[in-house]
Amino acid sequence: MTSPLPQTLVLIGAGKMGGAMLEGWLRIGMNPAGISLIDPKPSEEMVALATEKGMALNPDPASLTSIEVLVLATKPQMLDTAAPAVQAFIRPQTLLISILAGKTLSDLSARLPNATAMIRACRPRSSVERPAPRQGRESPARSAPWRMPCCAASGRSNGWTTRG
Repeated sequence: MTSPLPQTLVLIGAGKMGGAMLEGWLRIGMNPAGISLIDPKPSEEMVALATEKGMALNPDPASLTSIEVLVLATKPQMLDTAAPAVQAFIRPQTLLISILAGKTLSDLSARLPNATAMIRACRPRSSVERPAPRQGRESPARSAPWRMPCCAASGRSNGWTTRG
């Protein structure tokens, strides 16, 4: 039986979100030898994890002949800067998965023309919660809890969520 997990995966952006996804993939049994991490300034923890598990850290794109999945987990404002480096990792069979909040498939297509299969996985029901009011500082109407979709919180509409 074949594994439903990809044999090769490149994670671009191994910060908090990327690192959390990586830990989950390893926990469910993804082979670390098939994972490559791309991060211009990886944390000491990420360097240690890559070394311990045998994952490639910042490999030359030409050294990776087959890339089934590329997960783009950089900060959204870094897309323009990162796009040339990302392009170098995209192969004809690569599935690009983006978790960049506020970046549409059109944004990705314009900057990553080599990508022919894309999934945009910003969690439209993620929310930002207002902190609890300080005692005696706010009126009861302003102290009511509220939630706002993550893409709306960034000031951009993603076509999936509405403010209201």
